Amino acid sequence: MKQSPLGQVCDSREFLERISYLEELSKEDLNNEEEYDNELQELNEILDEVGLSQFQFGVTFIRNDYWHDYCQELAFDTGQVSNEGIFWNYVDWDKWADDMSMDYQIVTLNNNDFYFRL
Repeated sequence: MKQSPLGQVCDSREFLERISYLEELSKEDLNNEEEYDNELQELNEILDEVGLSQFQFGVTFIRNDYWHDYCQELAFDTGQVSNEGIFWNYVDWDKWADDMSMDYQIVTLNNNDFYFRL
């Protein structure tokens, strides 16, 4: 069975591929039918909530346990903070991540919460 695309950061187009893959499998091919049904149901619920057009365009999903690191990397990648010098050592990264979360929504998949924004 093809492994689920759930990593720290996931792309909605990977979810679409996973939905197609799961829908094409026969139930006899699956070791755990209930797990298959739950994953497919959760993916379809997220697809309904976010919308197919957004999924096809690409939505980034960030797993909750990676959120703070993601926000810190985003600050560096976008030039909000430079790793040149020592200023970045004084940033309250927890507050930054909390403030960033206001622009995001949360969905749950396979007992993991994921942040995303449209």
